[in-house]
Amino acid sequence: MKTYRDNRGFTLIEVMASLVIFSIAVTAALVTFEVQQRSYTTQSHLADTQKNVREAMEMVSRDIRLAGYGIPSDVSLPAGVLPFGLTAIRSIVSDNSSTAPDNITVLYLYDMDSNQPPTTLTGAFVANTTGGVTVASTAGFVSGDLFLVVNDTIADLYKVSGAPTGTVLPNASGGSPNYNTTHHSGTRTYAAGSVVAKARLVKYYVDRTTDAIHPTLMIDKGKLGVGAQPVADDIEDMQFRYTLDDLTLTDNVLVPSRIRQVRIFLNGRTSQVEKNWSEARPAMGDRGSGAATGHRRRLLDVTVDVRNAGL
Repeated sequence: MKTYRDNRGFTLIEVMASLVIFSIAVTAALVTFEVQQRSYTTQSHLADTQKNVREAMEMVSRDIRLAGYGIPSDVSLPAGVLPFGLTAIRSIVSDNSSTAPDNITVLYLYDMDSNQPPTTLTGAFVANTTGGVTVASTAGFVSGDLFLVVNDTIADLYKVSGAPTGTVLPNASGGSPNYNTTHHSGTRTYAAGSVVAKARLVKYYVDRTTDAIHPTLMIDKGKLGVGAQPVADDIEDMQFRYTLDDLTLTDNVLVPSRIRQVRIFLNGRTSQVEKNWSEARPAMGDRGSGAATGHRRRLLDVTVDVRNAGL
């Protein structure tokens, strides 16, 4: 009688070989997944950085483009509002640094929003008084708003110090900085019909002290009782270069009325460091490059025409 061997099942060698092949396949899959996950995370962080830089640039460039709009001459301001002890501005005050981010302060008449329409004086207004400004309408004005009283040649900046009453914008003196104080020597009178409109006085700067790991681009709108607000996270540097009326390029402007173009540099970095990555903060304007870190970076620069800076 013949006997037959039972060939069903696997030998130990076959099982071991299968396990080895399976392990190799799983390892390859895990490595591929890890690489793809790391790549996705990196691209996501870069996309966030790019978005932050672009949105910040849009906001800064818009305000710089409007600098000086609606203002006939130097505006009288109280001490303590602008850097360097200045008490006059028509458009832009530059605060340049070759070792840190630059700052910039911009002023213009804000009358292009239908929700915040300009109004006019109903009677003569003496600029150094603080008894209130009587206007045709207080619609759109609220306590804390900065506003300009303007005629064809001069302008003065004030703050609405309380809720408008009837047709009066209160401008009681007080606070720090004190917008409602005597801005200049002598008396300046504005005739009935002079424009009264909201002012946009904003300062952009990079806050590197509140959270040193995540430097933040800030905007200070100059309102009392309202602190500076964040514009974009992880913006580590902001620099400006100016083209003057004689085509001279400079990083430090001494006469703002000569500005014709502003080149804005913004550098953002990823919120987290990346393993096995090293990249230095790039040189921008008159500031040199920085030490290399594990952050990826994105640099954006835009040149903006300033049409209202000249007197």
